[in-house]
Amino acid sequence: MAVPAVVDRDGGPKGLRVTADPPHGLLRGVSVTAQADGRYAIDLCLISEIVPLHELADEVVGAVERRFSREGLQDLLGTVSVEFSDVLTAAEIVDREVRKREQAIAAIAAEAAQTPPPAGPAGPAGVPPTAPVPPATAPVPPATAPVPPATAPVPPATAPVPPGPPAAAGAPPVTAPPATAPVPLLPVQEVVPPDPLPSGPPPSAPEPPAPAQGDPGPADVRSALPEDPASSTRPGER
Repeated sequence: MAVPAVVDRDGGPKGLRVTADPPHGLLRGVSVTAQADGRYAIDLCLISEIVPLHELADEVVGAVERRFSREGLQDLLGTVSVEFSDVLTAAEIVDREVRKREQAIAAIAAEAAQTPPPAGPAGPAGVPPTAPVPPATAPVPPATAPVPPATAPVPPATAPVPPGPPAAAGAPPVTAPPATAPVPLLPVQEVVPPDPLPSGPPPSAPEPPAPAQGDPGPADVRSALPEDPASSTRPGER
């Protein structure tokens, strides 16, 4: 029933103005009473805007009669009564809509919290659902371990030379000789090939030249030299 200026239905001061409606639950603000003539009296409790209430009540009764006629139940409709439990301003109507929306959200959340989680896939009839099966195999570790390096670092060929004793004060620094003495370089001699030997008999030595006439010979030279006074001694003077 949609009638302008009607905000909502109300269950009355004690919440007793309700009627059971199996498909939709309870109908708040609607009370149905059986009359003696076999018809049914309907009492409505409504909340409306600030409008003339008598005219609004006549519109509500006319809307109820038209609805029964459409359903083919006009012979069962008895007396229709209209009661207004509250009249609201425009601001109050907005606040009421906000509260109703918040209450609906809270009711949905509470219902979801009470609903058990869905079960797993259903098995055959009479068999409870089974839990999920873990994987058959565990993760396989790597087949080989990391290989160490093939060769170790090679130590140096020669060990470091330890330092000698400290030098005395004022002494010149001593330098260590080189590890190897320098190799002296030999002079390169040029090889001269010998002269070829002459063929035939060997040559004879040249004869000394004969002294010329008038030239003194070796004996004559010695006799011609002056006599050394130191070498000339007389017997008995030594």
